[in-house]
Amino acid sequence: MARYRVSAKADRDVINIWKHIAVDNEPAADRFFDLLYEKFHALAATPGIGVSANHMDRGTRKFPVGEYIIYYRPGRPRILILRVLHGRRQQKQAYHKQP
Repeated sequence: MARYRVSAKADRDVINIWKHIAVDNEPAADRFFDLLYEKFHALAATPGIGVSANHMDRGTRKFPVGEYIIYYRPGRPRILILRVLHGRRQQKQAYHKQP
């Protein structure tokens, strides 16, 4: 069974994304929330599908989902979801900033 853990920063990212989308369309926010968690599970099952993001932190990988980017670190027995950021943000600055 694929396993993952969501960091506190990534958890806040996901909540903020949901709130942002829900302002205009709550069902769409719910669907995107579900999609993110499906991708977390897929990344845990196949952590190599993302690409290296060592420029953010050593051992970090990234994977796009719509207009967002999931940053994660593969590990045993689970991967760690580090951040979920909008692709138009200054990635390095946003990655290290508190959500």
